[in-house]
Amino acid sequence: MINFVFNKPLYKTEELLELIPIPASTWAKFQSEWIKQGGATQEMGRVKIKGCSKSLWNGPKVLEWLEKNKIEDPDINVLVINNNKQETRS
Repeated sequence: MINFVFNKPLYKTEELLELIPIPASTWAKFQSEWIKQGGATQEMGRVKIKGCSKSLWNGPKVLEWLEKNKIEDPDINVLVINNNKQETRS
């Protein structure tokens, strides 16, 4: 089982990639591919805030997107802890 703990509602890209260990170049590639397929980064978990130039991400939504679109092993179990609430996905 893989455990992910999200203690904040939103993360900067660098912070997100510390929790979900994907190289920044791979994450940029995923975004580019998704946009070329007609998807929006908001579907990946990106949150836009007026007046904020940094990309902010909803960690659990990013993880959900990765599970649906990029994780190849269907037998993986993921434990998400978000604000002290646990959710197990398999």
